[in-house]
Amino acid sequence: MDTIKKNWGFIVISLVCFVLVALMLIKCKGTSEKLNTSKSEYEKKLNYLDGVGKKQLKLTDENAKIAQINSDKTTKSIDKVHKDLMDNYVIKYEAPKDPTSALRELREAIQHLQTTLEEKEIGVDGKLQYFSFDSIAKSSSLPPKADLPPIFRQLAIVKEIVKVAIDSKVLAINDISRPLGLKVQEEADYTITPVEVTVTATPENGQQFVNAMSNQENFLFVLRTIEIKAPDVTSDLVKSLFVKDDMLDADLAVEDGGQGTKTGMKRTAFKPKYGDKQADAKNDGLVDVPLKRQEMIVFEKKYSSWKLRFDLLEPKYELPGEKKAEEE
Repeated sequence: MDTIKKNWGFIVISLVCFVLVALMLIKCKGTSEKLNTSKSEYEKKLNYLDGVGKKQLKLTDENAKIAQINSDKTTKSIDKVHKDLMDNYVIKYEAPKDPTSALRELREAIQHLQTTLEEKEIGVDGKLQYFSFDSIAKSSSLPPKADLPPIFRQLAIVKEIVKVAIDSKVLAINDISRPLGLKVQEEADYTITPVEVTVTATPENGQQFVNAMSNQENFLFVLRTIEIKAPDVTSDLVKSLFVKDDMLDADLAVEDGGQGTKTGMKRTAFKPKYGDKQADAKNDGLVDVPLKRQEMIVFEKKYSSWKLRFDLLEPKYELPGEKKAEEE
C-alpha cells in the first residue's frame, strides 16, 4: 500500500500512456483499412486505363461526330414531343376585352350549362348552381380586367367536364371545384390546374366517365385520387314485406273531478304484407300469381357516388430548344 502511495504519479502516467497507445492502435487500424480500400480503387482504375491503352481506345473525330448527331436527334425528338403536346393540349379560349361583356358572357355560359343538363335530364346539385364561379357571377362588381383570361380559361375546363359527364350519361353532377381558384401550379415546362369533380352514376357509367376524362383529345387530365361510395338499397319487394299498421289502443278513462275523459294512444306495428296466399286468394277471389324472377331481387340497381381529383396538365409555349438557346 505504501508502494502505491509513493508511486501513484507513475501509475497514473502509465495508465494514461496505455490508453493513448490503445487509441493510436485503433486509429492506425482504421487508417490502414482506408488505405487498403483506396489502394484497391486505385488499382482498379489503373487496370482500366491499362486496358484502354492496350485496346487503343480514344475519342476520334468520327466518334465525336456520331455523338453530336445522336445529341441533335435527341433534342429534335424532345422538341417534337413538346410541340405535339403544345399543339394538342393547350387550352383554346377567347376572353372578352372588357369586364362588362365578360360578366355577361360568363352568366350566359352558366345558364347554357344549366339548360343543357336539364334537357339531358342530368341532375345538378343546388350548390353547383354557378358551376364553381359563384363569387364572380353573383358579385355586383365587375371582375378585374387582368382576371378575364384566367376566368375564361377555367370556364373552358368546366365546359369540358360537363360535356364528358353528358356523354358518359351520368345521373347527376354533384360538385365541381377548383382548389387553386384562378391560379395554376407552375412547373418547368407545364402548368397544373387541379380540379375536383363529384358525380352520381351507375358503376358502368362512372367508370366510363373516368376513362373518358383521362382520354380527351385536347385536354390532358391526369387522375390523382378517386373515392367511390355505392351503398346497397333494398328493393320495393323487400320494403313491401313490411307495412305500417296504425292501431288505436283501448281508450283509457282518467277520472278528473268526478268526470271521465278518454285519451286515445296510437301504436305502430309491422306485419308482413304477404301472409297466407291461399287465404288471401279465398278472401279477395283473386288467383295467386307467382312472382317473376326480376321481381324477387333483394337490392335495387346500384347508384354510386364518384369523387375524383384530376390534374390538368398544360404545356408551356416555350420549346426546350428555345429555352436552351436563351440560357446560352
